Amino acid sequence: MKIQQLLLDAGVGMPLSDPSKKGRNNRKAPLMYALLLMILLLVWSVSPRLLQGFDATAGSVDQSIWLLVVLGLISFLIIINLSWWLFKYSWQQVGFPSIHSIVSLYDLLSPWQQLSFLLGSFALVLLATLGSLNAVL
Repeated sequence: MKIQQLLLDAGVGMPLSDPSKKGRNNRKAPLMYALLLMILLLVWSVSPRLLQGFDATAGSVDQSIWLLVVLGLISFLIIINLSWWLFKYSWQQVGFPSIHSIVSLYDLLSPWQQLSFLLGSFALVLLATLGSLNAVL
């Protein structure tokens, strides 16, 4: 339950199913993502004219830097939501146990087992990142 709460506090994904909260569906996270995405898209479309209004000598390079930062945030939000949706969809299709039961079992592990699982997960993410960078370069 600790991991689930940390993910929800960080705003990652939708709430996982919790048997103690039957009948309640928390829809705040997707609405928050949609609102943030709309604000970022609005900033992305308005910021060149706004920057040109503040400084008439601002060139296209000055405008492009901020647009790239906003575009990176938009891409990050889209990729996180798409990954979370694909994870939930594939998890259901394969027929694995619910995430809530897996998190409950993780809490039953001893601290050294939790740490080794965490370090193993970090190593896999690091290797995936290095593989992605290698593919790009």
